Amino acid sequence: NIPAESFCDAAIGVDNYDGMSKAVRLLKSLGHRRIAFVVDYIPDDMVYSTSQRMEAFLEAAEQNGYDDEYAYVITADEHDAPLSKAICAETDQVAIAVIKELGKQQLHVPEDISVIGFDDADIAQAANLTTVRQNPLEMGRNAARKTLSLLRGQTPDASYESQEATLMLRDTTRRVATDRS
Repeated sequence: NIPAESFCDAAIGVDNYDGMSKAVRLLKSLGHRRIAFVVDYIPDDMVYSTSQRMEAFLEAAEQNGYDDEYAYVITADEHDAPLSKAICAETDQVAIAVIKELGKQQLHVPEDISVIGFDDADIAQAANLTTVRQNPLEMGRNAARKTLSLLRGQTPDASYESQEATLMLRDTTRRVATDRS
């Protein structure tokens, strides 16, 4: 699940752009005017799927009419970041950490702030987190089929595949009142 077309014979991953587009559209449909993407530290020399999610968030925000003042990126360790009423996180783990920190600041999810994760890890289900789901079991099956084809000297039917993301609606997002952002 990395953007690997440049150095792999075959790969499968989740469509981060599709997933972030669905997340941003959900937040817009719920009436959120100011949205943020929370990213954990990503080393400059690392390339993996979550690296694309920030780019995908910004692209989706622009396509949905958010400008730089109303859609922005903050790092997980920023404590003086501008307050948003809706947050997309690069992973479910980051989303859970954000929710915990918001609780320490006496802010409630989703009453005060909507939060969306990404992956649909077991922790997301346990926390009843709205998230963008990828299906790692199906991705693993497809990766195994591709690997077996390559080991037999065959070219897989589709060398590079991108799995559609699914939005899982749970209890960390809600519609905002018209006077809120």
